[in-house]
Amino acid sequence: MYPILLSIGRINIYSHGLMIAIGAAAGGYLVYLLAKQRGLNTSNLFDVIVYSLLGGLVGARLLYLILYPDQFSGFIAMISIWYGGLVSFGGIFTGLFIAWVILKAKKEPVRKWFDIGIIGLFIGWAFGRIGCFLNGDGLGIISQSKIAIWGHI
Repeated sequence: MYPILLSIGRINIYSHGLMIAIGAAAGGYLVYLLAKQRGLNTSNLFDVIVYSLLGGLVGARLLYLILYPDQFSGFIAMISIWYGGLVSFGGIFTGLFIAWVILKAKKEPVRKWFDIGIIGLFIGWAFGRIGCFLNGDGLGIISQSKIAIWGHI
């Protein structure tokens, strides 16, 4: 697959990270547009997105630590996310919880925000899954079907 899309000197642009960043930006922008359309106050939206993404990263790592504790030799290995080891559902649930806390604290209509926010979440998740595919994660099973994805493993 294509885990590294571009290398400039010693700097690598990784497909998975880039697709997650594109997904976060596209999902966040879509939520912004939908919120404007529905007359919601968007002044706190950037904070909600950033803190939810950061909290989601922590939650994704924590769930990985819970599910695979035998893979770590010490504290440094536990926090070294650049070597991989995130579980998307941990990130999603933690990010949603943080968004809920912030929206409640700001006295925003949580249900209205979650109605449009879930659309942005799925847009971001779709881009992230494309990044997983480009990285070579979770390819599935070998198939001879005419509609299967063909490539070199």
